[in-house]
Amino acid sequence: MVSGSWDGTAKIWDTTTGECKQTLEGHTHAVSVLTLPNGITITGSQDKKIRLWYAGNLQKEFVAHEDIVRGFTEVPDLGGFASISNDEMVKVWGVDGTHMMDLKGHTGFIFACDHLETGEIITGGDDCTVRVWLHGECKQTIQLPKTVWSVSHNRQGDILVGCEDKKIRIFTRDPSRENTGEDFKEYEEECKQGAKNSEMDMNKLLEFSTQV
Repeated sequence: MVSGSWDGTAKIWDTTTGECKQTLEGHTHAVSVLTLPNGITITGSQDKKIRLWYAGNLQKEFVAHEDIVRGFTEVPDLGGFASISNDEMVKVWGVDGTHMMDLKGHTGFIFACDHLETGEIITGGDDCTVRVWLHGECKQTIQLPKTVWSVSHNRQGDILVGCEDKKIRIFTRDPSRENTGEDFKEYEEECKQGAKNSEMDMNKLLEFSTQV
């Protein structure tokens, strides 16, 4: 297991003994981490840099964003990973650090990202939206009432979203589980209130609908 910390390091842990096997140093601020199935560990920090590690050894370091590197998600279909940042950009990289593409659309800090089995990348952040990306394009924007702090998915392919308002919402493509009752009406009203000063069109909630 690999963890990142505010002390500017990442640590590799033995999950059996609980002991720290190695400390990965070099960043100057809080560190985000992702370890790929091939054993490559990716770290990023407020220093705007991404570092690639293998077997505890630094393989490559480069300036990746114009602001804080917030997090990562694997992008299996492209054989690489995506990074998110306060610079409002999602960037896709090869496992060797080769820059593949930029995903532009967010209008605030990006705090969370994940990938779906469909190959889509999902991101969320301070602009109170979750965005669904495929083949370099934003396929859908889902409005939320408040800042998005966390995005994930379940085995059904639903999107799970955690927001500043302390609520978790689930969005689904399965019509049989779509919620059109009181929970949906409450969500819709909250979004309308949150979107009063936004250009977001609340009628364009495509594909993914609120489950709870």
